[in-house]
Amino acid sequence: MRMILNYLREWRLFLSSFVFLLVFSGCAHNPPLKVPTGWNTSNLARLEVNNPETFSFAVMGDNRGGECVFGKILQDITRDPCISFVIDLGDTVQRADERKFYRFFKQVQEHLTIPLLVAPGNHELKGNRWLYRSVLGIRYFSFRTGNTAFFVLSSTSCSGIDQEQERWLEKELGRYRKLKYRLVFMHYPLFDPRGSHFRHCLSGKAAASLLKIFKKYNVTCVFAGHIHGYFRGNWDGVPFVVSGGGGARLAGYDPEHYFFHYLKVTVEGSHLKIKVCKVLPPNNCRKSGEKITSRAFFSLAPSPPVCLPAIWQKEPF
Repeated sequence: MRMILNYLREWRLFLSSFVFLLVFSGCAHNPPLKVPTGWNTSNLARLEVNNPETFSFAVMGDNRGGECVFGKILQDITRDPCISFVIDLGDTVQRADERKFYRFFKQVQEHLTIPLLVAPGNHELKGNRWLYRSVLGIRYFSFRTGNTAFFVLSSTSCSGIDQEQERWLEKELGRYRKLKYRLVFMHYPLFDPRGSHFRHCLSGKAAASLLKIFKKYNVTCVFAGHIHGYFRGNWDGVPFVVSGGGGARLAGYDPEHYFFHYLKVTVEGSHLKIKVCKVLPPNNCRKSGEKITSRAFFSLAPSPPVCLPAIWQKEPF
């Protein structure tokens, strides 16, 4: 009996040592995740268009937690040779940790060869709220392509942008005042297009302050996300598009507003065209467990061409 007990003890010790070696060797062969740093800075340096007076770019937002749909959007964009770069309106990850950022950028690098710029949203600050600054590098910035100026803002809460960023924005808008187009990209919309009983937007004070600036410098269009759907219109004469259909769970069931999509924006001399490109979620999205609206919902929606022109009432570009 004593021999059996000794044998069992030795066997347990052997198993414990074996498991330890497996774990240790596994860690040794799985180095820490390499998350990019200075992403916006490096992608700005890569930005290039063949003709600065006639070019196209894509806009999307709110792809967090929707890797399946997000991957399909990236593939569709890659298949369009006219699109020169992409601007993401924020909420690229559910929360700010290295693993989630790693998965986001890994997917971008697998499917996309053109530059992608990010306007940070509120979810980039959840968790390690300082990590996104290292990952993205510059939080807000502007650049010019031909007769078009781009202003990418950091609006990560309903309080809007801070005073330093607001002073910077006024200075940059003034610098590009004589250009034909001034396009603003931010995560939070100024106002919720669904009505005053919805509050998925900036506070009244923050919205009024930015609207005053946008009107003063005759901003051509404001692109925002945060609301998981599609809306367009104008805020006291300033045209806007809310594009939050990049993969995150949709915020409603109205087929006019709630569908996965990205925007294709084309600058053609005296015209600025915005097309809404709907994306049907792949079949494997349901199998992966992602929280999306069922494909049956999409089959009930109208079946227009792949890209729909956005019509601006009394707001021609």
